Amino acid sequence: MLLPAVPRTRLRSTDQPAIDTPFGPLTFTTTTGDTGLPLQPDELFRLPGDRMLAHWVIPGARVELLVTPYDPELDPKNGGR
Repeated sequence: MLLPAVPRTRLRSTDQPAIDTPFGPLTFTTTTGDTGLPLQPDELFRLPGDRMLAHWVIPGARVELLVTPYDPELDPKNGGR
């Protein structure tokens, strides 16, 4: 699993990972071959820093999604304001 040493809190996997935007929630979907992932992950965790980790397992694939907060005021060149 991605980031195995990071403390995590298990969330209900019935929640769909999403990022709130001014235009509505942004959600994640993907397919592997002919198989699409279900909207709800098999496991969902809250990580420090208001991050979220979603984990799906389907035949032939394991998919992990790391969702992190976005601050448009951060300077990408040096990681600060």
